[in-house]
Amino acid sequence: MHHQVLQSQLDRERRAAKKRKKAKKAKAKSYVPPSIPTNETGSVDCKRRGSFDESVLTRTSSCSSNLDDGEVVNDMDLVFGPQSPYHPTKRKDIWDHVVRIAKFDHESKRLVNLMAPYTLTALICNMFAIIDIAIISSVLGAESLSAFLVTGYFLSMVCKAAKGFTDAQATLCAHAVGAGNYFLAGQYIQLTQMVFVLTGVLPLLIMGSSMYQVLVWLDVSSHVATLGGNFATIQAIALLVGGFNDAQTQFLSAIDPSISSNAIEMLMHASYTAGIAAYLYDNANATLIDLAWMKCWIAILFIPINFIVLSSRGWLDLCWVGMIRSNALKNREAVKQMLKTGIPLGIGSLIRESEWVLMVLLASRIGTDDVATFAVIRRTFDIFSSLIEGLCCGAELRCAYHMGTGRQVHAARSAYKSLIIGMSVGTAL
Repeated sequence: MHHQVLQSQLDRERRAAKKRKKAKKAKAKSYVPPSIPTNETGSVDCKRRGSFDESVLTRTSSCSSNLDDGEVVNDMDLVFGPQSPYHPTKRKDIWDHVVRIAKFDHESKRLVNLMAPYTLTALICNMFAIIDIAIISSVLGAESLSAFLVTGYFLSMVCKAAKGFTDAQATLCAHAVGAGNYFLAGQYIQLTQMVFVLTGVLPLLIMGSSMYQVLVWLDVSSHVATLGGNFATIQAIALLVGGFNDAQTQFLSAIDPSISSNAIEMLMHASYTAGIAAYLYDNANATLIDLAWMKCWIAILFIPINFIVLSSRGWLDLCWVGMIRSNALKNREAVKQMLKTGIPLGIGSLIRESEWVLMVLLASRIGTDDVATFAVIRRTFDIFSSLIEGLCCGAELRCAYHMGTGRQVHAARSAYKSLIIGMSVGTAL
């Protein structure tokens, strides 16, 4: 009797399980996914008061079988069915979005207006660097040029790690300016200078004072090692002053990206090139130490110039309280964002510069003439890469500004447009 009761109870549970399974299959067949608004032609409607619909570009299919409301969808339908991103109708919608993004509209014009000055500035600055190499080689000789390049690459490698925070400042300040928070922009300037002092001063001074031993360890000639050791000490000071100058220039690029910052940067490089040309051709006893002092004084000269430009346009008053009258270290979120943005940029710049340093070292073991040849090749390569870097700088500031104003969709559209422009220019090169 007891066995019959257990058997009947087991049969009832089996029948209930079968009913639940059938009901679940019926729900899966009757499930209709959320529809995407379409226009008369059947394509996705993206023209809503100038907004940009990225549902197709950013939509991803989940392979999970359990939905939030308990419904079940067949995984094979998500891969091969009408909702699959590989379905012909979805591919057509994606292509329509790509064509719509690539259209040259108002946002594209704003991007080009931002990218053009940065690209032109990068080209001109690299051309000035090639002229500097030619002047030093023709006046001071190949050994002085070898010491100038090897020492400069080592100091630049150390400085690039700290300069990642000044590069991060441009993005963060553009974000703060877009949000209208000039107090936060001033705090970012203060944090940049603090972090640059903490991460750049000690490594630069150590590298500048020990450059002679480094060059001797690399087995270069004693004359080149002496020239490089004497040059490195003053050059390290010039790079430190230039780091503080970069903080003001990056804020200028965030608040007035098309004119002031690029004009000041080109004027600074032109002043240095004209200065060393005039000094070397007028002084027969000129040395690399004189060039380092000239770079240092030019960097010091442009610090008040930046302040004058900021003050005359009224921009310094906007960020003065955050930059001078506040303790930015108490703003933990600002410190977090500065470190989160600056550390990856610093590591990337350090790795990139280390590659060139390694190549210069290999060329220096062959001969001093090979170092000069390699330096010219590198600067020529930088001319082409500067085209892409200029595009990136403009896109970076534009996207950060949109994010600061709370227009994430516009920022995504600018990013997609910048990607298409960059790929087109890179393919053409």
